[in-house]
Amino acid sequence: MSGVTTQFNQAGDTNIKRVPPFFESFKLSDKSIDERKTTIGGSDINILASGDEAKITQLFNEKCGYSYPEDLTCVWPVLMGCCTEPLNVAWFEWKHQKIVENQQLVIRSKKHPLMRCTLDGSVADWEGYQAVMDAKFTMGRPKKGESFAEVVPRLVKQYSPQLHWNGHLLQEHTGKYVKFGILNILRGGDEPQTHVITLDKDYTKLLIGIAEDFMEAVKKQELPFIPMPDDAPVPLDERQPYDMTESKKALDW
Repeated sequence: MSGVTTQFNQAGDTNIKRVPPFFESFKLSDKSIDERKTTIGGSDINILASGDEAKITQLFNEKCGYSYPEDLTCVWPVLMGCCTEPLNVAWFEWKHQKIVENQQLVIRSKKHPLMRCTLDGSVADWEGYQAVMDAKFTMGRPKKGESFAEVVPRLVKQYSPQLHWNGHLLQEHTGKYVKFGILNILRGGDEPQTHVITLDKDYTKLLIGIAEDFMEAVKKQELPFIPMPDDAPVPLDERQPYDMTESKKALDW
């Protein structure tokens, strides 16, 4: 029936609702869904690098076919991200007078077949080097115990693994060195802000190792050990200042 989809919640129940065709235009194709079962994409590597046991376990269950991926067709923040991404990218082009190439290009590694990504885009010349670019939308709400000013630095750190992952794939695809990862964050109705990360090849190597171990666990259908995440590289001005007060008090005994 046209305009109707079946959504599954995590308990496995089904709830049939009429979904507007506009929403369905953002759904992944069956081919993309099948490919994602045997590969690790940019969003997946963010989860694996987070060290979040619940999210990693859920990802493991999805890759093994034990559970359905969450249906995000009618999730408002996701829809906002889909709808605002072209505007976000165009604003970046206008603001920085750069052309964003390779938009929505799907890349799968030949050297590491488990690596896959869909690029938001890339910039051929950012300070003399090729850069991978990602456009993100956030409602901008702080988490419990988090200040308003801490939201964007948290997001930059959260998405740093994806920039490293996509940058590695872009470099393999083009044969040109990718030095920078650019994150353009649209927060609510504010003007998008640009954050630039210098990509770290050692951190990328670490991510590839984590992904390989994870997919080997999926192959064996054995829940993997959840690694403690290394700090993701972020711009220096995105690092949260550390309050040394308590440490100083401990030294002044």
